[in-house]
Amino acid sequence: MTYQQALKLKQNGYPQTAKEVSRFSAVKDDGSPGEEVFYPTLKELIESCGEQFYSLHYGQLTRNDKKVWTAKSTNKRVVDGKDCKEAIVNLWLALNES
Repeated sequence: MTYQQALKLKQNGYPQTAKEVSRFSAVKDDGSPGEEVFYPTLKELIESCGEQFYSLHYGQLTRNDKKVWTAKSTNKRVVDGKDCKEAIVNLWLALNES
């Protein structure tokens, strides 16, 4: 997970508390100082989607024939990501958009 993804979760109301061994950091991906953000585990991300989480799959082909991770919700939201965490971050954001 990148600093920008963790910051986007925080800015959109993701809880900033750890249930598992997770990490907090105030260092951006480039090493410069930033706002402290919480990096949830994959388990915490999936659990935070609650009953709306449906599935997570690898292998969906994009237009340029690259495989990506795809996350789906019970209300038929479908998002993707370059890795499984990014797909679940994108699903949480889609489910919690204002």
